[in-house]
Amino acid sequence: MNHFIENPVSRALEGAGGSFLHTFGGELEHPVFPPGGKAPCHLLYTIDTDDPLFPVKIDGVRMLPLIYCQQYHAAAMGYRLTGSGIEVVYIESLEWMDDFPYDRYPSSFPRRDIRLEQVGPDVVDLLGRYIDANETVPRDWDNIHACKKDLKALGYPFTQFGGRHMMWQDIPDVDCPSCHGSSMGLFGVVWNVPVKGVCLWDDDPEYRDCCNVQIIYQICSDCSTIHVCNRCT
Repeated sequence: MNHFIENPVSRALEGAGGSFLHTFGGELEHPVFPPGGKAPCHLLYTIDTDDPLFPVKIDGVRMLPLIYCQQYHAAAMGYRLTGSGIEVVYIESLEWMDDFPYDRYPSSFPRRDIRLEQVGPDVVDLLGRYIDANETVPRDWDNIHACKKDLKALGYPFTQFGGRHMMWQDIPDVDCPSCHGSSMGLFGVVWNVPVKGVCLWDDDPEYRDCCNVQIIYQICSDCSTIHVCNRCT
């Protein structure tokens, strides 16, 4: 059964991470093309998994690249790390568009240093109340608006690793694209503006801060293949 990887819970912020080498953007030393694809995937984050605040560990892997393929019609994809690099094992579509998600879409994003900051129990509780209020039928609008106001003051939505996440369409109900293993653990969600001045889905100033598209990362509990997709309202 697919599930959230609950602990630890952290957020990604701009700034050096001390002894941990997290980055946003930049380019991979060896570009990753989906089989049959005409252009490489985008590198979103490179995470130093030695950081105890990151909830995923893969045997033999310290630096974990989090990639996605926005320009391939925002397709779902699966990839795994091998001794020779990154292998894309599945992609939903090979339809590539140079002006999607928006005109003059960049081939890569500016590289920024990143640090992980623990999300404290008060914020975890606030997120939980916001999630529960959205899942209540009928929705608890008073609680939703109150929690949303407090979360916005904290900079939410932000890139979050671990814990429960606000999901627009629930946890993606997918099988591992490599081994069809027992479960996929959801460990990260990335929203439209992961760092200042960079928009993944909409760069119109009127909409960029309220663009409700999320990139979702899951990992197979059996073979460590990563599945990544997007969901929106």
